[in-house]
Amino acid sequence: MPDITQLPALICLYDDPSESVRREVLGTLAGFGAELEASLNKLPEKPEASKIASVLDAVSRHVQSQRAKDTPSLPTTESATLDEDAVSPEDAGSPAPRYEEGQLVRHRRYGYRGVVVAFDRNCHAADDWYKSNRTRPERNQPWYHVLVDGAHHVTYAAQTSLLPDESMQAVGHPLVPFFFKNFKDGCYQRNDRAWPALES
Repeated sequence: MPDITQLPALICLYDDPSESVRREVLGTLAGFGAELEASLNKLPEKPEASKIASVLDAVSRHVQSQRAKDTPSLPTTESATLDEDAVSPEDAGSPAPRYEEGQLVRHRRYGYRGVVVAFDRNCHAADDWYKSNRTRPERNQPWYHVLVDGAHHVTYAAQTSLLPDESMQAVGHPLVPFFFKNFKDGCYQRNDRAWPALES
């Protein structure tokens, strides 16, 4: 069974728009098995009942999906190719990343500040999420997972949507100690804990 101390971080990441992050989170949550509901209810900051129900339902669907994939069937080259493309889109032609993990950034339009915890060479979010984005920045550019200061959520922002944050101020987010070692000279030092999207 996974470490129960990871649960708060996993619940924070549960709503991440990146499909690869969400898939990894659901896979890790599935590792709790029948103990997941009880473990969620034991958390010091227990999620709302509706959130717990949503998580349990998503994990159940993820487990069923994995079982279906593990069941031998006729080869389906087309679906395998589509699935592979969804996880790892081509990076060709994508601009170089401007920001590094641990760097403080500010959103150009919405003004929130945060710290880059990970990035993708181009947008890995589902089409539904992308289409619901009001501004719809170009997909073929680096996209950053940002721990938002003074909040509990993680945003997924395009490189063109971000600016360097020169405040030199630390970021207040529950996942900061989970993914970073320390804060020095206005920059966080990343630890070796992999962001779910980077795990394979």
